[in-house]
Amino acid sequence: MTQSETITPDVIMDEPAQSALLSPVDDRNQQWRAEAFLLCNWGGFDGVHKVDLDPESTLISGATGAGKSTILDAYTCLMHPNKPLNSASNETGAKTRGEGIRSPLTYVRGVYDHTEQPDGSMKPLVLRGENADTWSCIAMVFASTTGARFTLLRLFYAPREAARMGDLQARFATYTGGLREHHIVELFEPLAVKGFRKDLMERGLPGLRMLSPGDYADHAQRQLNIGSHQEGGAKALRLLYDLHAGSAVTSVDALFKQLVLERPSTFAVADAVIGSFDHLDEMHREMRDKEKQARILADIEEHHAALRDAQDEIERVDTLKLRDPDASPFVLWAETRKDELFEAAIATAAAAELAAKTAKGRWDDRVKELTAQVKEKRRQWADLGGAEIEALDATLERLQLRLGQIENSRNAYERATRELGIQAPRTEEEFAAAQSHAREFLANYADEERRLRQDVRKTTLRHGELKSQCEAARKEEAELGKRDGNIHPERHRIRVEFAHAAGLAVEDLPFVGELIDLAEAYDADWRVAADAVLGGFANTILVDERHRNTLRKAIDGLRSPLRIEYRGVASGLDIPAPASETTLAGRLQVKPGSPFEGWLRQHLNREFVHECVDHADRLGDGDQPRVTRGGQTQRRGRGAHGGHGRRTIGFSNDARRAELRAEIERLEPEIAELETYLDAVESDRERLVRRRTGCEHIGHTSWSEIDVAGARQQIEDYNNSKAELLSSKDKLQALSEHLAELETEREQAQKLSWEQEQLAAGCERRRGDLTEGADLLREHLWAMQDDESIMLTDDQRVLLDKALANSTWDGTLETFDEYVDLRGKQLGHLPRELANSQSLAQSRLETAATGLTSAFAAFQNEWYDPNRGTGLASYDDYHAILTDLREQGLSEQRQDWARQVIEWGGEDLMTLHNAYDRTHHEIEERLRPIKRILAEIPFGNDTTLDINSSARTPGVVVSFKNTLRTLASGSMDPRMGLDEIEAKFEAIRSTVDRIRPGGDERERNLLLDVRKHLKVTASEVDGDGIRGAGYDYLRGKSGGETQTLTAFIVGAALRYHLGDEERDRPRFMPVVLDEAFIKADVRHAARGVDAWRRLGFQLVVGAPEGQFSALEQSMGIVIGVTKDNAERSYPIHLARKGADERRP
Repeated sequence: MTQSETITPDVIMDEPAQSALLSPVDDRNQQWRAEAFLLCNWGGFDGVHKVDLDPESTLISGATGAGKSTILDAYTCLMHPNKPLNSASNETGAKTRGEGIRSPLTYVRGVYDHTEQPDGSMKPLVLRGENADTWSCIAMVFASTTGARFTLLRLFYAPREAARMGDLQARFATYTGGLREHHIVELFEPLAVKGFRKDLMERGLPGLRMLSPGDYADHAQRQLNIGSHQEGGAKALRLLYDLHAGSAVTSVDALFKQLVLERPSTFAVADAVIGSFDHLDEMHREMRDKEKQARILADIEEHHAALRDAQDEIERVDTLKLRDPDASPFVLWAETRKDELFEAAIATAAAAELAAKTAKGRWDDRVKELTAQVKEKRRQWADLGGAEIEALDATLERLQLRLGQIENSRNAYERATRELGIQAPRTEEEFAAAQSHAREFLANYADEERRLRQDVRKTTLRHGELKSQCEAARKEEAELGKRDGNIHPERHRIRVEFAHAAGLAVEDLPFVGELIDLAEAYDADWRVAADAVLGGFANTILVDERHRNTLRKAIDGLRSPLRIEYRGVASGLDIPAPASETTLAGRLQVKPGSPFEGWLRQHLNREFVHECVDHADRLGDGDQPRVTRGGQTQRRGRGAHGGHGRRTIGFSNDARRAELRAEIERLEPEIAELETYLDAVESDRERLVRRRTGCEHIGHTSWSEIDVAGARQQIEDYNNSKAELLSSKDKLQALSEHLAELETEREQAQKLSWEQEQLAAGCERRRGDLTEGADLLREHLWAMQDDESIMLTDDQRVLLDKALANSTWDGTLETFDEYVDLRGKQLGHLPRELANSQSLAQSRLETAATGLTSAFAAFQNEWYDPNRGTGLASYDDYHAILTDLREQGLSEQRQDWARQVIEWGGEDLMTLHNAYDRTHHEIEERLRPIKRILAEIPFGNDTTLDINSSARTPGVVVSFKNTLRTLASGSMDPRMGLDEIEAKFEAIRSTVDRIRPGGDERERNLLLDVRKHLKVTASEVDGDGIRGAGYDYLRGKSGGETQTLTAFIVGAALRYHLGDEERDRPRFMPVVLDEAFIKADVRHAARGVDAWRRLGFQLVVGAPEGQFSALEQSMGIVIGVTKDNAERSYPIHLARKGADERRP
């Protein structure tokens, strides 16, 4: 590395010239000024360069891109390492040159331009580090008025692969003394590759300290006396950076609030009020939490009791073992009860049998007595001629029996012939006509029946065909609704089997037809032709060539009814342009995004470039294949036609599903019509059979078998003969009537005797059956009673007896099994009721459990404890909490909180209210030193600059202060009720929340930042104290006026932040300004520079080339930065205009 030439000013001053306003320099007035910049491999400054600075003012200028801002950015890196580099340059020049945003990494590598790469990216052009590691050093030497020297320096190491700031190794250091160029060349450069190791660096240069970023900043502030304390130093550095970066200033008011006035004490008072209130608020939240806890847990005892009751009910039913009849206590109870029912039923049957036999004996005696009487009366009746009447009665009885037979035959005849639609015959002639009609129908029956059967068979076949077509359409419609494409469902099913066998996704095996479709403009006219020509190819599966062998091996063992063709093709091929739209290939679209899009487009362009013609007469015989709308193809002497069928190609199957839906809607009415017709034909066949049956019945019947009227007439004739005979013998008539009465009574007695005999026999049979049933029952019952594993407890017996008593059982043995059966297909009523009771208990258990777990979960959600669960097992934990809450006495806690609220009384709010006036006074006091500093510096012709403040409190702040006064006025009345205290407490909370950190910060700042409640302006004041021109907003001022005013105000503010308001001169002198005073004329520039000089500051000003003429005459030295053809920068000393007038 070669050392560059060192630039020294034309006038060397060991100490700054003394201002007439400043007292002589001594130890008490010690000052630090910037003596020189040292740059090594920094931006365009390749190698080591030193820039000496004038003790009072230095102007650095250069053309755009020459390196002026590179020097100023070095100062930023040293004094403000966490701040972005020169913002003005970054926002304008750097971007316009294509350099991107400036950073230490771009400076270390010396990026000077960018070039566009073939891929469109921008590659930086660098002086260093393109193919090797590189390093940089920047330093500023400070000189004290006591003769001491102190250096701040930063070192950077950029590995070749460094691509971002995180890859850059940066080091911070200070040096007690003035760093020289040979230090950099002889010590730093050899240690760069070692990362500037701390031990090596400090051992190589005594007085050098390698520091952390934080220690670096603290050490620099203490050593250079930047600010009277750490906070003041930070504010001073922040202001120095803002001055350097050229932060925009819009008004005097904003300038002072940003740079001079500190955070008002109202914030601290507000925080104290919040802290005081938060104690009560915490008590209130804790109290409300406990009340909420008590509300959440209030019902857990009730839920727990319900849970236990339900568990007991479930357990009681479970112990009955209803699902295990062989070991069920329920069965033991049921059979015990049934045995008792058997005993009672047997006793009842025996008693009934005895009573029936006794009654039968009485009726038998009565029958004997009546038989004797009848015998005597018949003897008397025979003596009076009753034999003739007896013969008539026998004849009438026979005729009456025959009448019944004829009526039954007549009814059967009418039922059989009802379907014939002919009236039942009333005469023998009408019956003969009916028989003739029947014979005629039976002669034609076989032909008619054969015709109907053939009609049914033909219609059934047609119905089945249409039904199959409709079901197939429905099935295909449903299947297509689950996927895209028009491929036949069976082919899709086989494709799915192939994919699963090969371990591939179904999407990896697309059919060609799913990947191609007709362009919309040609769909209506050329769909038929496309489906016909592409039919076989469209049903071909495409598989990535990489998976073809896997597929081939996997499917070899499968059996398929359809033969499926597949092709292994390359994926990801370039996609050629479609063929001409005059060809079929050109009218086809290929599905975008498919991995086979390129191959498929190439194949279509090669194999399906059929020229599309409208009619067959245009097919021709040329080499170019052609196709008509109907799908007929021709090439030379060969042609093909046919293959028309369902849709095959298409991205979507909407059209195919619409066709299927239309076909279904067409078939359904035709199917319904055929079904209606079949029903009608079947009705005709059934009617024909019924008519045949009727006709056969007529043929098999004779007139005498259905002549009811003739039979009735014959009976009537015999009854008349009997009546004539009886009317001639009155005594015989009376005797006949008495005999009939006796016979009727005897028949009744015989009947009753028979009934009692049957009853006794039934009772005897029932007793036997019951005894047998009881014996069978007892055999099983005794076995269960002897089985020690089956125990029926008294509680179970009481439970079951009560359940049976409350049921709808009628108390009989016959219905008992219906209520207790466990072995049948359907459980008895009682087991069902018990099971239902258990189910209801389960529901109650679940409800109670849900109530408990919901309460536990709600509690955990609000007050989480990892040692506490939310399951039922945690009941004791929550019950203990509920018990503890009750023992704590929530009501007493609320009373205690209310007492403390009353005692608090809101007095702190009044403190906050009063803090506003106190803070206004503090701000006025803070302005005094600034006013005092400005009063010592001439601003205009015999005038100085003064600062004024006036109140402008916003209405919302006035309202807030009134609320504070209202809430704080007087303490709370101890007689206030809890609801009133709660309401006032909530009002205080709402007020406090408005100023609480973390809330609406904009409102908090508006309410507490008293600086916002003031308006600060500036005005000129003459020697007599008379105010002249006023200054408020700066936007209306000229550039020179604005920069002059800013110089006075900012300089005074900087003196204040540097802790020098009570001193004659600042202890830290350097102020770096970028592009300052470039818009000012000579007079305003001189006034601004003079203001900084009178305040005791050392100015370093950066200005673009050609824009510093007004400033040049006021500066101590002018340094120019130039760049050679190799893009390397150099500082040079420039002759200054008006050098003889160096000081205004």
